Amino acid sequence: MSFHTLAIGMIVGFIGAQKLGASRRTMLIGTGIVFAGQIAIIATLAGAHAGFDAWWLSPARAVVGIGMGITMAPFFDIVLGAATQSGASCSVRARSL
Repeated sequence: MSFHTLAIGMIVGFIGAQKLGASRRTMLIGTGIVFAGQIAIIATLAGAHAGFDAWWLSPARAVVGIGMGITMAPFFDIVLGAATQSGASCSVRARSL
């Protein structure tokens, strides 16, 4: 249940990525935010004690989700923008075999 914050963070990240624009720089920013969220998860787990609850990870998961959203939103524009018409036709022929 505490993974809801990850999903909500991804939605926020997608919206934020639209404001930053589709660029490799935006993807790098998102990756840095994911890294910071992972460090926060490690720090939370390192400080856990007997009364630990999974919900304590929610803020860090939200940060990871925001970073993932910022990273993935421009990813499709960049990858599909690099595809050529001949490359697209090759994949269609491969599927029909």
